[in-house]
Parts: sequence; structure tokens; C-alpha cells
Amino acid sequence: MSKGIGARGDLVVVSAREGEKGGQGEQAWGKGEQDLGQSELGRPEKPNLGLLLLLSFAHAITDINQGSVPALLPFIKEMYQLSYAAAGSILLVANLTSSIIQPLFGYLSDRSTTLWILPFGVFLSAGGVTALGLVPSLPLIYLAVALTGLGVASYHPGAARVAYFASGARRATGTALFSVGGNIGFALGPLLTTMAVDRLGRHGIALSMLPGLLTTFLVILWMRGVTPGVLGVGKVDTRPGQQHSPSPARKGMTGINWWGVSLVVLLVAIRSWIQFGLITFVPFYYINVLGGSHSLAGRLVFVFLASGALGTVLGGPLADRIGLRPVLYGSMGILFPLQALLLHSSGWWTVLLLSLAGLAVVATFAMTLVMSQDYMPGYPGVASGLAIGFSIGMGGIGVTLLGALADRWGVPATLEMMVFLPIIGLLVTFFLPRTRNEVQAA
Repeated sequence: MSKGIGARGDLVVVSAREGEKGGQGEQAWGKGEQDLGQSELGRPEKPNLGLLLLLSFAHAITDINQGSVPALLPFIKEMYQLSYAAAGSILLVANLTSSIIQPLFGYLSDRSTTLWILPFGVFLSAGGVTALGLVPSLPLIYLAVALTGLGVASYHPGAARVAYFASGARRATGTALFSVGGNIGFALGPLLTTMAVDRLGRHGIALSMLPGLLTTFLVILWMRGVTPGVLGVGKVDTRPGQQHSPSPARKGMTGINWWGVSLVVLLVAIRSWIQFGLITFVPFYYINVLGGSHSLAGRLVFVFLASGALGTVLGGPLADRIGLRPVLYGSMGILFPLQALLLHSSGWWTVLLLSLAGLAVVATFAMTLVMSQDYMPGYPGVASGLAIGFSIGMGGIGVTLLGALADRWGVPATLEMMVFLPIIGLLVTFFLPRTRNEVQAA
């Protein structure tokens, strides 16, 4: 008998005869059964570092394309003489196609053992951004943005699902390694896009296709080394003491802690309100209230996002060492004084406080993704779609409401109200039920 993790998170036990019939069960990510030792949940103790680095690199390329769309809006607005509302509608299309529908792609990835969705997502996101630099009409601009969003939406849940299995027992560390690629890509997207357009004109954005094609090729090359069906079939281990959910394919979405999932989605939405709110309104505050320049305001945003990438790298290993919950408490707890001090700072103090805020707010990215997957045993793709896509999309919609507050009471008042969002996040964290892993570890 051999043990492994099934496609939907179940511990499976497959006999040698069953493995010969199906060509499955004995394989572990296309490399055969590895003598790495098994955790209590049947997952290899050591992460597959090479695979996680590939997923993280592809994540970076995909999110560079996603981050390019907002940076191109000023050029598109000027080219087609659009109103602010029309320009905003382009971002709405990008948000709907890249974020809100991610749980659907997650469900599709959980129901299938094929990996085609990964290179498809990378290629489509790069192709959509490339089209933005080439298409001649506004309707085609909307189509190009929608294609970019669909590529982003299809890559994230499928890749997060693969990272779920490739992380081994160190779930938070492996998830953080996968996530940091996206954080870096999203930070670099606006910077690289504006550089390309400034030097080469609008058509310079077509250069996005080159790294997209390279990454697509690398992912396909990896896929060729994976045995078909390797994401698992078999029989659920029903021996006494084994706490595992039934196969979702047969039992439906049972064993899911919907209360926990709902609170995690709410927590990520609050975190997104803070993150996108600071990105959106700190530059306005710096320019209009403190009298800073536009270029320096743009660098502040980059500092915030780059610090967030560092926070992801530090947060994952820290959570594996001290637990997910303490990191969540610490992140939300420190954000309250940081945001309050930010409103009374200037010069280098603003840079320091904003970088610390970016580090704290994004450090919990991997934690919430891991918790959402723990609350949805058997559906890591859907869980990642909710934690990465849907809730972040809801956070983006929340920033629109913050914009309405800024129109009515001003940017400083809006930033002052945002200071209390981490307190709400602390309350939500307090009510999060214990995950299955936390119960077993107790």
C-alpha cells in the first residue's frame, strides 16, 4: 500500500495493483514516490522547492500583466478622450474578470486533474496586455482587458492548488513562496509598463508577450514531466483516527466550515480595503496636502508594494514557526498605530512608516490562503479563488466607497477613518474558528 494526497486534499491509499491499472497513486508530482517522510496528514514533509519557484515566477509574470492595466489608463484616457467614469469602467471590467470569477476557475481546477489551465492563464494574460498596445478601437480595448483578466483569474486558483500539494508540511512557507511572486509582479507591473510606454510609445507594451511566451513554455515543459492523472485518484483512508473529508466528487461540498470561510473572506476584504486604500489615497494626501511631487508619490506606492513582497517572504516561515493566528493578530495590531502615525509624518518618516505598513498588511497573505484551504478540505482551488480573487475584488469595490467618502469629507478624513479598519480585522480574527490542523495539533 502507498499513501499520497488526492486531487482534492484527501489522503488516499492505493495498492500496487490499483496503481498498475490506473497508472496513478504511486506517482508523486511525476517523480515517483519520494522518500521524504510523511506528515500526519500524509503530505511530504519537505516542499518541492523547484516547482514552487516555477509557480512563483509564473505568478510574477501574470501579475505584472495585471498591474499593467491601471498604469495604462492615463494613456488610454488621453488617446480616446475618455471621461473619468469611462476610464473607471475599464478597471471595472478588469476587476470583474480577474478577481470576482476566480472561485469558478478554482472549482473547475478542483474537478479536473489536468494542468492546462496554468500555461493557458499565463499566455492569455500576456496576450491581453499585448493587445492593449495594438488594438485600434475602444471596444477592442475592453476585450483586451477582459482577456487579461480571464488569464489572471484562471492562473491563480489552479497554481495555488498545485502549490498546496507542493508545499509539503510547511504550508505557510510554501504558500508564501508562491505568493511573493505575485506581490513582486504587481509592484513591478506599473513601473515596467510606464517605462516601456515612455521610451517606445504605446506599442512598447507589446514587449509583454516575450516573458509571457517564455513562462508559458517553461510551464508546459514542466507539465510534460508530470504523469497524466498524477493529481490523484484512489480510496479515502477510512481507518480509525484518520480525520479526512470524503471525496467531494462523490459526496459534494461536505466537511466545509462555511462560517470559517466567510470570516476569512471578510478578513481578506478588510485587508484589501487597507491595502488598496493606502495605495490610492496616500499619493493624493502626499501631493495635495503635503505638497509633494507626483514622481515621489509614485515611488511611495512602489515602496509600499515592495515592502509587502518582503512581508510575504517573512510572514510564511514565521507562521510555520509560531502559528497562523499569532501572525494575523500581530499584523492587524501593528497596523493601527502605523496608520495613525502616518497621518502625522513627513519626509523619510513617511517612507519608513509606509514601508512598515506595507510589510504588515501583506504579511498575512499566505496565512489567509492557508486558512481558507483548511476550512475547505477537498477544494484548495475554490478556497484560493475566494481568498485571492473574490475577497480582494470585494476589497477593490470597498475602495470605491472610500473614494465616495473622500469626495464628501476629503482625503485626510478618509485616511483617519481607515485607521480603525485594523481594529475590525482584529475582531474578525478573534472569531475565526480553529482549523482542522489546529485541532489536531492541540
